[in-house]
Amino acid sequence: MRKYIFLLLVPFILLSCLGDNGDDTDVTFGIPNPPSPNCQYCIPQGALFVCEEIEEALNLINQIREEVGVSPLEWDCQLAEAAQSWAEYLAENSLFEHEPNSPYGENLFIAGDSVPTLVDAISAWYEEKNIFDPTDPNWCDKLNEVGHYTQLVWRNTTKIGCGMAKYQKKYQGVFEYVIVCKFDPPGNICNEMPY
Repeated sequence: MRKYIFLLLVPFILLSCLGDNGDDTDVTFGIPNPPSPNCQYCIPQGALFVCEEIEEALNLINQIREEVGVSPLEWDCQLAEAAQSWAEYLAENSLFEHEPNSPYGENLFIAGDSVPTLVDAISAWYEEKNIFDPTDPNWCDKLNEVGHYTQLVWRNTTKIGCGMAKYQKKYQGVFEYVIVCKFDPPGNICNEMPY
């Protein structure tokens, strides 16, 4: 009987230990949705998106980053879990604000009436490129207008993870959804250029 229990536990333990790069160095057992055989990305429990969405979003982000000559981002399980936790907090408390004292960079997106995709959020943040002037050393004076874009392309950032939640209460008759993406290392350091 013990032999069978051990055989049942081995796949569970192996799945629980898989990280975003296939090793077990930076992932804890607290991540509820480890990568499945059909998906190389971990999706936080409760997130309202699917594996293909993550892949499409990463492709878009990395195309945007390639435009300015910075390295691609990788999906990170711990960042995704942190993003999902904050998205759920915002939705449960009818808030739309950045997480105070977070060690990560963070972009927020809100949409109503229909469920947005991660690509919807990234596309909206990318539109800020039209305002950003990469030759202006005082770019940070417009952080409220360009900060989502500059975080997307921040040269030192290597990892991203996102979450999404539905607000518990309707606003003007419409349910809204919030997307939170966390970035590590964080960007938007005002005395530095993004790339």
